[in-house]
Amino acid sequence: MKIYLASSWRNSQQPALVRLLRSAGHDVYDFRNPRPGCHGFSWSAIDPRWEEWTPEQYRASLGHLLADEGFRDDMNALKACEACVMLQPCGRSSALELGYAVGAGKFTIAQLAPGEPELMLLMVNAISLSDDETLAVLAAEQKRRLPWPGYVKAPQMARTPAELAEVRARTVLMMNQEYDASTNMKFTCDDCPSKAMCPDVFDGYNTDGDCLQTK
Repeated sequence: MKIYLASSWRNSQQPALVRLLRSAGHDVYDFRNPRPGCHGFSWSAIDPRWEEWTPEQYRASLGHLLADEGFRDDMNALKACEACVMLQPCGRSSALELGYAVGAGKFTIAQLAPGEPELMLLMVNAISLSDDETLAVLAAEQKRRLPWPGYVKAPQMARTPAELAEVRARTVLMMNQEYDASTNMKFTCDDCPSKAMCPDVFDGYNTDGDCLQTK
C-alpha cells in the first residue's frame, strides 16, 4: 500500500517504522527524505531563531519559498496515499494530516504512545499499540481490498473444449463457495461500474476479464 507516515522530527522511532513498513512491501512517504537530494523541510532553514517568532512573523514565514516547497512535498504525498499512519508522539501538523486523511476517505491508523488521551481519535479506522499491530492491521486491509475471489482470469491459451470446461468448472466452484447459488450472482468483469456482477451468464469464453455484455 501507498502509506503516508505522519509523525514528528522529534520522534526517534519514525525512521525505524519507515524501514519496517518498506520491508513489508509498502510504499512509504518519509518526510525526512521526501525526494532524492532533499532532506525535508525545517523552519531553521528559514530562520535559526524561528522558535522566537511572533504570530506575525510566523504568518509571514508561511509564504516563504522553502515553506511552500515543503508543504507541496508533504501535501502531494498525502493526497496520493492509500493509508495514513500517525505515529505518536507527534504534533499539530501530524494531527492535521491525519484529519485530512480521514476526511478524504483514506484508511487511517493511529499508533499510540504514552501521553494525553485524545477523544477525536475515534475517527480513525484503527488504533494500534505497536509496530506489529500496525503491520497486522495494514495486512488485513490489503487482504480486504483484494478482488472478489470468484473472479478468475483464465490463461489465454485455454481455448480447447476441455480447457474451457475446466475454467468454467473452477469458476462455478469458487462462486458457489463464496455466494449462495440462489442469488444468481455471476462472473465479475473489468468493465462494469464498481466491478459489478455481470448480469449475463458466464459462457466459457470470458477468459480475458472483459464485460460479457459488450461481447
